[in-house]
Amino acid sequence: MHAPGSAQPQRCGLLEFASILIKVAISLAMIAGLLPQFGISQTVPARPRVAAGQITFPATLLPKVPASLPVVKLTAPAAPEALLRETLSRIGVANENIQPLSHSSLLSLRSAPESIVGVVQEDHLIARWNQQSGVSEILPQLEKLPRTTYVGANDPHLAQALTVARQVFARTDFLPSDVTTLNISDPRAVVGRTAQRSSATATPQSSASQLVLSYVAASRSVKGYSVYGPGSHAAVAIGTDGNLYGLVARWKAASFSGTVTERRTPAQLQSDLRALLQPYTANSNVEVISVEIAYFDNDQDAMTAVYRVVSSLHPLAASDAKLQSDTDYIASYLAYGNGQLPADLVPGSGAKPAVAPADHAALQSVVLPEGDPAVGMYVVRDAPSGSNPSSGFVAESNGFWNGLHSSNGASQFTLAQYYWAVPAMYSTDAPAFVNDVNIALTEAHGAPWEFSTESNCCDVVYINNIPSTEGYGAATRGKLDYWIIHSCDVVPSASDDSAWWTPWFKVFQGLHAVMGSRTEMLFDSGAVNTPFGQNIGDGASVVSSWFNATLSYYPASKQPPLDRPSAVTVCGHEPDTAFNTTPLPAASCLTNYWVPN
Repeated sequence: MHAPGSAQPQRCGLLEFASILIKVAISLAMIAGLLPQFGISQTVPARPRVAAGQITFPATLLPKVPASLPVVKLTAPAAPEALLRETLSRIGVANENIQPLSHSSLLSLRSAPESIVGVVQEDHLIARWNQQSGVSEILPQLEKLPRTTYVGANDPHLAQALTVARQVFARTDFLPSDVTTLNISDPRAVVGRTAQRSSATATPQSSASQLVLSYVAASRSVKGYSVYGPGSHAAVAIGTDGNLYGLVARWKAASFSGTVTERRTPAQLQSDLRALLQPYTANSNVEVISVEIAYFDNDQDAMTAVYRVVSSLHPLAASDAKLQSDTDYIASYLAYGNGQLPADLVPGSGAKPAVAPADHAALQSVVLPEGDPAVGMYVVRDAPSGSNPSSGFVAESNGFWNGLHSSNGASQFTLAQYYWAVPAMYSTDAPAFVNDVNIALTEAHGAPWEFSTESNCCDVVYINNIPSTEGYGAATRGKLDYWIIHSCDVVPSASDDSAWWTPWFKVFQGLHAVMGSRTEMLFDSGAVNTPFGQNIGDGASVVSSWFNATLSYYPASKQPPLDRPSAVTVCGHEPDTAFNTTPLPAASCLTNYWVPN
């Protein structure tokens, strides 16, 4: 297995251990540059120099800075086992089917410690909880849920969901009572619509929009300061019948342990924050929207006091009108006082993509054991600035891989490709790139059905221009099963365009699912990608994992309508996991699941 910059041995049988040794050897060779066909080089392709953008940063946005803040220690709580068992029983899971996951039929869970308990049904994980860390999750089985016609933002089921959620959050065994303050969000609907076509030339018949679930998330604060990061996720998902069908509790108990002090003046702080944002001016005008004192929880043993800056990036120039009007939102962090940022928040830290070889036809596939998913990550080529090229997108890629790497199924995943993106990887050379891996992650600037591979302006991939003969999956002799497009606006929903299916019937040539966003997004250092990667690595439904990860992180979306997830899946394949790599034919029926504004 290849994790960026590291490889960790797993406790397993001889055959599995041999498989890991092969993967590690391949990975080390890639890193060392011993496999020339992968073109491992850290030199980013040159782009034309353009005048730098400007930073708009009114001093009035600086918050009042206290002289000191408490240090917040984190301790693993007990899992809410009574609530989990009650919920599973209510949705038809027999108590005897709840067991240590290492006893399940899934190979990906064989190495799980005995302390991780849960349920596997029909070859996918539907629930798990860790009796040592307290991390708990129930993945909604979307295809089995009762549905009703969705009537919009005033749908009475949303009010019902909020009432049920408040009752669940009030339970003392759900989230630990500690020094933080709990805040409950407004409910968010997950809506579904299906498109069926009888032939490749027929106009698809689209169903009405149906309400599937309502998510209610929680966030927390420390003495009035909001908490962000992958370690503070909590949500419940309520069905149209008022029952609980999904749950997320990634939430350690907090206590005070000392103080950290701040001695910088407001002018010094603004100067330091401007320096943090300067790299983004290489291709954008940067408008600072908010500056707040906050805490960052990276799911370790303490929270970090930080300054959190949310900025909107406006393209200097784009070759496409839709990209020109697109706005990216980036969260940047500076340590408060004499504190130290976690490594994953330090710009330029972590592994970086390589430059793909000029002769793409010379690429050779990594040979993997049968059933082991190959991962490819493709990152937009933003203009380099010192050691910080594409920092937001690289951090998101590494966050996704780190999530996979921390899962119980980690040993079965290989990072076969990690490249700076170019359009050919999605078109003429797709058989050697995105269609030669099982899971592809795209990190890019986007607009509806398109994204750039250079900066936020250029080398655009137009999904609608991909012909069915070059679509992805087994029908075009490819391998791609799951495509994660972590980019603004690229997966419009049925509420954005009645012909939402337009490009996807051509693209889905054996592809199982596409995950993305129907709105602009806030890139927040892997706060969503990390738990998402962990869930799919453990054998959960890829589609359900996407909604659990995105909709349990409410703080990232306080400026609506940001971060509204959207997914397209082959009808009936909602439960499919990353390990479901069985070849599918070209799709004749697709379902869109999305979150309205």
